[in-house]
Amino acid sequence: MKEVAVRIPLGYNPSDTGVSRAQYAGEGYDWGQLQLYIDRVHALGITGKGVTIGVIDTGFYKGHPDLDDDCLYRDFTKDRNPHDLNGHGTHVRGIIGMKPNGTGLIGMAPDAKIHVAKSLGGRAGFGSSKNLFDALAWMIREVKPDWINMSLSLSEPIPDISFLLEEAFRSGIGIVAAAGNFAEDKVTFPGSHPKAIAVGAVDQYDKLAAFSNRGKALKDLSVVAPGVQIRSSWIDGNYRNSDGTSMAAPFVTGMAALITQRLRDLKQYAGPSAVQLLLESFAKDLGEPGTDLKYGHGRITADWFGVDTVEDDKEKCKNENPKIFNPNPPRGCLGIFLR
Repeated sequence: MKEVAVRIPLGYNPSDTGVSRAQYAGEGYDWGQLQLYIDRVHALGITGKGVTIGVIDTGFYKGHPDLDDDCLYRDFTKDRNPHDLNGHGTHVRGIIGMKPNGTGLIGMAPDAKIHVAKSLGGRAGFGSSKNLFDALAWMIREVKPDWINMSLSLSEPIPDISFLLEEAFRSGIGIVAAAGNFAEDKVTFPGSHPKAIAVGAVDQYDKLAAFSNRGKALKDLSVVAPGVQIRSSWIDGNYRNSDGTSMAAPFVTGMAALITQRLRDLKQYAGPSAVQLLLESFAKDLGEPGTDLKYGHGRITADWFGVDTVEDDKEKCKNENPKIFNPNPPRGCLGIFLR
């Protein structure tokens, strides 16, 4: 197998200062989950129960109070310390599955079981195609999750890894990958693989993030998701804001887990192709009408679940002025202001 470098997508941008978890007297959601009305999906009992997810990244910080330590974990790097030295993997895992525990933030699918493979090592988050191949093979053949999140990029496609992605799809495992942060008309590998769901990033106003890669052809980019100033778990036990398509991808992975649970509850086919169809079909169309190069099918939504969204909130929020900062707007008004 050809050896090339694998890394966290260039342009991934965590803030220099953390956000103290101690400031949260209760529990709640970051802006991305609120924009997607995930709180209302959770209120229906759809929280990712029975769904398993694999995260291939820099590992995760096992001491974080919002992250479940009861998971399969394997280090495929040569680090002396098997845990997350960078923070990227901890942040990604938190977006998917920070758990409700009376305080702090809640992720997209808090009841999903999330297993972790560390394939990117050191403080810089570097690895090799061999590390990634071994981590991916372990996930597919031993862990066998429903979904795998890959917020990482290679300089070029690697046939052996492409073969594993095909194997995953045949085994009923969905792949979600970051589109890349070069602001180029090119989705990076593995997001560029035909069986992967490639994810771009938007901000709170549904504008494409300046760093987000676009498609070169209409089929290249699947959807976009929140990816600017995303608050999630960090390796000091607190939170940190980060930018990147690395952050957008786990939003899609989490939404995929919620859809998977609901389809199973309805005793419907819940394979990756069915879930991807729903993700794309119910996405909010942005940019040019229909599928386009910048936004793909659009920004993911929770509309398929039938939760109350913008139109239902208008009466409730009519007296709120979005130009005046209110730290505690009425429930649902944040969704109004972000559209």
